[in-house]
Amino acid sequence: MDRPDGLLIVGDGAQRIYPGAFTLRQAGVEVRGRTTVLRQNYRNTSEILRTSMAVAGRGQFVDMGDEPEDGPRQRDGESGEPIRSGPRPLLVDCGDDDSENEFLAKQIRSLVDSETVDLGDIGVFVLINRAVSSTVRRLRNSDIPATRLTTYDGVPTPEVKVGNYKRSKGLEFKVVFLPRVKAGYVPREQTARQSDEEYAEQRELELSEFYVAMTRARDQLIVSFGEDPSELLVASIDEFETVTPEDL
Repeated sequence: MDRPDGLLIVGDGAQRIYPGAFTLRQAGVEVRGRTTVLRQNYRNTSEILRTSMAVAGRGQFVDMGDEPEDGPRQRDGESGEPIRSGPRPLLVDCGDDDSENEFLAKQIRSLVDSETVDLGDIGVFVLINRAVSSTVRRLRNSDIPATRLTTYDGVPTPEVKVGNYKRSKGLEFKVVFLPRVKAGYVPREQTARQSDEEYAEQRELELSEFYVAMTRARDQLIVSFGEDPSELLVASIDEFETVTPEDL
């Protein structure tokens, strides 16, 4: 800050999770000539960030400038490279929803048994709240301790954390699972009651939410689907290591 009673504002318009947006200038705060871009990524590996960018990192967003900007969400020359590297994100073709449920529980147990991560180091994120409840229930039925992010206060606990994409914002986990990323679900399909304009806004917001969820992963990102994969995955499939549950 340039004065003792100044105000420091840190933000990232590319990770918005609510509809509607405005610039600081529109709110009466003049920032031209007084902004600094934070260039170093300390959370993600380069592989996770590159894949997240390819899948959901493009589109219009409102940052601290005067006008909405067109992606990518992290522009060349501004964001810099992460300081770490690691394995490529996994894309797991489970064949059907029941097999995907089995895969999720089995893979979590495998990671914990390998002593590479603890239960509390794992986050599982889905699009809607209804899926949060069913995911928690299935994990508990598989004897895997799990809790909703709505009850998580930031204190480490030996439980898998489960929440929707919005709730994951601001958090980070060593391993992140994103199940149910299938066609017609992420992003959701346009309904008969939605205008093209309304659907375009919904779709862009869900892309941003998905980008947020992907970038919660520090070391490993595992995306899965049980039926046909989302169009987002198909368009960026080369960024993943594509496997089946039997390969792991």
